[in-house]
Amino acid sequence: LKNKEVLQQQEQLMQMSEEVRHATQAKVDFFTNISHEFKTPLTLITGFADDLLPSPKLNKDMQQDLFLIKENANRLLRLVNQLMDFRKMETTGMKVKASENDLVALVNSILNSYHRIAKHRKIDLVFITRYETLPLWFDVEMLDKVLFNLLSNAFKFTKDGGEIRLSITKDRLENTVKIKVEDKGKGMSAETVSHIFEPFYQGKGSKQTGTGLGLPLSRKLVRLHGGDISVHSIPEKGSRFIIELPMGNTHFKLEELIHDTPG
Repeated sequence: LKNKEVLQQQEQLMQMSEEVRHATQAKVDFFTNISHEFKTPLTLITGFADDLLPSPKLNKDMQQDLFLIKENANRLLRLVNQLMDFRKMETTGMKVKASENDLVALVNSILNSYHRIAKHRKIDLVFITRYETLPLWFDVEMLDKVLFNLLSNAFKFTKDGGEIRLSITKDRLENTVKIKVEDKGKGMSAETVSHIFEPFYQGKGSKQTGTGLGLPLSRKLVRLHGGDISVHSIPEKGSRFIIELPMGNTHFKLEELIHDTPG
């Protein structure tokens, strides 16, 4: 009788688990479909802003307003893409298309997107590296998303007049490249740090809102490169995210490599 009762309980738990899974799947499908609907109007908004911004008929205030419209539309687009990328990662997976690129050039191009907001908020945005160029194999689109996400978080939690540092170093012993994004913002508790890479996690008592997908997605994208991402944080003193990527291309599968052909 006891065995029968245990089996019935197990069957009930399995049924409940399946119902929860279906409910969760339905919610994710709903938000994914909504995300597709958001992309078109947001793309149109950024396109109109791009067309209007070079106009000499607009005064500086109007150009600044248009720039803010474009920046916020791009931010929404990135959030939408995060949700869609996470959905793709959880279902069919994402395929790496790695090629040899200049990491320093990529970082500089991304930082250029933040110079205006850094100037507006009087945030000291510093890039530290001893290398003028640094060839590395990576998927440009994926690493671009990771760095944009880390910098967006740094700006979100850094007060006006603060400081954000991004640095690139090489570890010759481990044959790796390390990218650090550091801020002197509000920091995180040890409990938050232990869960920060879990999907949909929101730190307790945090007044900041977000999807809770950016960091989990970033870790998945970095791990597709054979690397990893870690975080060190102290409450009220700031956070430091460290991306570690292996050099060379032997850690990629052959079908993940893209070799530029001459001509």
